[in-house]
This record gives sequence, structure tokens and C-alpha cells, in this order.
Amino acid sequence: MEFRKLTIDDKSLFQSFLKKSDLGWEYNFATVFLWDVNDTIMMTVEDDIMYIYNTFYNSIVFMPPYMKNDSDFLKAVGKISDYAREKGIVYRLRGLRPEQAALLDRDKFLTASSRNDYDYIYNSDDLKYLRGKAFHSKRNFVTRFETTYNYTISDYTPDDYEGLMALYEVWEKESSHSTLDLEKKAVERAFKYCEKLDLRIAVIKIDGKYAGFSVSSIESNGIVHTIFEKGLTEYVGIYQAINKLTALRYFPDGTFVNRQEDMGIEGLRRAKLSYNPAMLCEKHFAEERRSVAE
Repeated sequence: MEFRKLTIDDKSLFQSFLKKSDLGWEYNFATVFLWDVNDTIMMTVEDDIMYIYNTFYNSIVFMPPYMKNDSDFLKAVGKISDYAREKGIVYRLRGLRPEQAALLDRDKFLTASSRNDYDYIYNSDDLKYLRGKAFHSKRNFVTRFETTYNYTISDYTPDDYEGLMALYEVWEKESSHSTLDLEKKAVERAFKYCEKLDLRIAVIKIDGKYAGFSVSSIESNGIVHTIFEKGLTEYVGIYQAINKLTALRYFPDGTFVNRQEDMGIEGLRRAKLSYNPAMLCEKHFAEERRSVAE
């Protein structure tokens, strides 16, 4: 296999492989592209299967094979294994669905999953309308926000760039997760490539000052992916408001919304669960046993 650098011009090619059932963030071109901040993601297409990998600390991590026919999974894994042996590299597969992981020969592969990696999938109507007792507290926060603050919501324009990056830096000082440096670069890429990626970026201002923003992508298979969401917590209800106002502004009725994983961060997990996900997208990783790889 001959790999080359993934570029923004690969968007339509990437999307040609997507199916309605592809729910994970690995199946959203914007997410994959935006997080390629070190320009290390490589891709190729062979026998009607697309392969994408990234490099982490001298190890290769493959995304799940992108296939038009699910029956090609083992064929694709075989091609990856052959490529790794030819190049003398260690590799891992990530983002596999449970049924895909179950197909792998356990004598040859180690497989596992982590709850921290499961994506949260919501019904767009729940996020938009917050109906029922389950969303009572969310509605109260939104009502309080809307009655307390003189706010506006608008679509992103390049004129917002400096103000939003200044907002991000304020937010960053209050955060501690391990990917902050990478995330800042990914957010910058979102603003830079907004039009080419067809991103939905909502900008929230209060009394004319930047207070929050969200970045979402509606993938070609109809799945909405919320990639970034940032707000200044000095404004009570800011996150509940961003969530609802963004959904009302951009998300079609009756679609699924992927709000990504919680990375094992306790507060983030509580927040994501509080929105009553329709499902968790369980994902597995796999790697060849050492004796086989050697």
C-alpha cells in the first residue's frame, strides 16, 4: 500500500465511504482533519477500502477501515497486518465496533475497550426542545440564562477570530485536561477552515462581549458531530444555553448527535450523562499479539 498525506481535498472521497450506521467521531471528516494538528495523518485507498492512520510516539494507530461493504473487514485487517510486517512497524486499530472486534482471531489479536472512549449519541430533538421531566433542570438553566443576560447568537465570521481565541485562552486557564495544547491548535484550524469543512460555528455574545462558541459538523450520512463547545462559566447557564441554541439553529429534527467521549473526566461524564444520551457508541481497539507481529 502506498500512503500519502491526508488533505482537506479528501473530504468528498472520505464521505463516499460513509454509511448511516457510522456513528463514531472517526466517521466525521471534520473531526479527523481538525485534530491532525501535527500533520501526521496518512491515507490510501485500495480495493475500494480507505485506510487512515496516525503516528503516536513511534507507534501507528489505524482508524477503523472505511468500507462500502462491511463484509470486507477481515480483508482490510489482513492488508493492514501485511503492510505493518512489510514496514517493520507496530500498529493498533482503534474505533472498532463490537461486532468488528468479535470477528478478529483471539489467538492473533488482543482486543479491549475503554468506557472512557465511548461516544455519547443523542437525539437532536432532545437537545433542541428539552422536553419532559428528564430535562427540567436544563430548561431552568436556559430560562435563567435568557432572562438574565442580554445575549446574541450569530454565525461565525473571520471578524470573530481574535475575540474567540481570547475567550479560549480565558477558558484554558480554568481547565486541566491533557490535550489542551493540541485542542487549541485544532480550534484554530476550525476557524481557519470553517467554510471548506462546512462547519456550523455558533458565536454567543453577552452585552457585546464574547461569552461562548460551539463548533459542529453535519456529516454526509446525516449524523451531527459537536466537536468543540466552550463558554465562560461566570455566566450561569452558559453551557446549557449554548447546547440548546446551537441545536435549534443548526441541527435537523430526528437526527443523531455525536458529542464525543468523556475521556474519563468525572465532571465531563456527569455533564454528558445528564443530557440522557440515546445510546453510547461502544468502541474497541485491537493489536496483534507480539509473537504474531514478529
